[in-house]
Amino acid sequence: MKERWTPYKKAEVIRKVGQGEISFDSALEIYELSEEELNSWFDRVSVMGLSGLKETKLEQYRRIKW
Repeated sequence: MKERWTPYKKAEVIRKVGQGEISFDSALEIYELSEEELNSWFDRVSVMGLSGLKETKLEQYRRIKW
């Protein structure tokens, strides 16, 4: 079963990578994340701040402009 990622856990991973505690590639391996998933966390934080990490998949889908 895949781990549930709370906004707090996501922020902790972003902080570790951002401060150089672990590399981006190490984070992918350690936390079993896809590159796309981790990049999306960084993108959301850069656009919306930490509150962007609270966004659900449904909210992301609704935000897409067709």
